[in-house]
Amino acid sequence: MVPTAEKLLKYLRERKRPVTVAQLAEHFLISPPTIRSALSDLKSKDLADFEADTGRAGRPLQRWFYRRPLALPPVPSAPAFAPHRPSAPRKWTVYDERAYN
Repeated sequence: MVPTAEKLLKYLRERKRPVTVAQLAEHFLISPPTIRSALSDLKSKDLADFEADTGRAGRPLQRWFYRRPLALPPVPSAPAFAPHRPSAPRKWTVYDERAYN
């Protein structure tokens, strides 16, 4: 791993809140393109990820965080369709004449 990526990974592990590329560049005194390339390298290795802040106008702000490994295996997803369960036939409906006799 590149030394920049190792520094970023260590920094992200110690942080509780996600950080932006600008904050990382200011902290490490490294150019933002170098930070972005190291973060994309960490993302490809599934060590870091980002959340997009869409609460403001314009392009969403990406906040990066350390992706902690899961202790449990992923839960298998349920089938998309439910099996057909036959229902009992109804004796009468609300609009049936026998209901009002």
